Amino acid sequence: MDEYISRSVNLVKNVDKKYNFNLSEINNFIINDLLNGKEREVLTRRFGVFDKKPETLESIGLTFGVTRERIRQIEKHIFNKIGSSNNLKPVFKYLNGIINDNGGIMSTLELEKKLNLENSENKYSLRIILESSHDLTRIESPKITESWFNVRIGQNLILSIIKIAEEILKENNKSLTEKYLTGMILKEINPIYRDTVNVDLISSVFSFSKIIGKTPENELGLTDWGIVNPKNTRDKVYVVFKKIKKPLHYKDLTDLIRKSGFSKKNISVEAVHNELIRDPRFVLVGRGIYALKEWGYNPGTVAEVIEDLLKKEQKPMHKNDIIEKVLERRLVKKNTILLNLQEKPQFKRLKRAVYYLREQ
Repeated sequence: MDEYISRSVNLVKNVDKKYNFNLSEINNFIINDLLNGKEREVLTRRFGVFDKKPETLESIGLTFGVTRERIRQIEKHIFNKIGSSNNLKPVFKYLNGIINDNGGIMSTLELEKKLNLENSENKYSLRIILESSHDLTRIESPKITESWFNVRIGQNLILSIIKIAEEILKENNKSLTEKYLTGMILKEINPIYRDTVNVDLISSVFSFSKIIGKTPENELGLTDWGIVNPKNTRDKVYVVFKKIKKPLHYKDLTDLIRKSGFSKKNISVEAVHNELIRDPRFVLVGRGIYALKEWGYNPGTVAEVIEDLLKKEQKPMHKNDIIEKVLERRLVKKNTILLNLQEKPQFKRLKRAVYYLREQ
């Protein structure tokens, strides 16, 4: 009993109420104390222990003169042996706690970050522990990054969350806030999952899904949408505008795209300018300065903007009101607006500083 307590304390150390894995100790215990010679060789070769390249079941089987299926059975026996070890109970308990605190699912990468193992040479030890756990299992789906979840949740629930989210996003054909999408999923999820599903689980599934990503405005969309994963120049331009949230000169816009890390290919000023001219989502609002049309900016000359404004108002307007409204749509000097009011024949002064649109 004393040996069990001593061994367990060494495997997981409590530092400032946060556990840190002693990977070397865990590795030594499993390989040198827990497994026999044949089991040790299968495990070390399968996981590339001792800085070796991981081997396939088939290559290991050839060495022992048995089938790959027999090696798979031995591997399964090894995992069960590790998972049943009393000495490793604190390790499994803590891993379960981390994943449960994350909604019940967590990617391998996030686990490595949580345990400060990103640059560790002993990552294989974590994978061995995860594969051996009786309470955790790896999700098998191309729609989610390699992740581990609590068996009480079940893979079907996780895949159901992804499927419903995908259907809702496709139906709306636009990005949605995480709060709204989560609420819709909770409404549509199969009643058999009502006691298991929760907001934390759904949020974690979003994080590790390969088909759901975030927009510049921190909303959720599908990863094959340009707003989430921009591939061409026009999408990159649009995403940068959404991030910056203000009009930009096309040269400054090009610099921001280059710095964004969208791709290694160097994008040209000319390519960006051409997309700004061609795509109706972008509007020229000043000398070389563009903005998103959805922000309320209008295409056309200053005179055309004034004309459109007066048509919509259907009444004479004071010059100050005209200037204010035009500046909301175009980045020009006040004098430019005044000159257009005074010199363009379609505008007529009714009285001092008040203008209306002459009948065509």
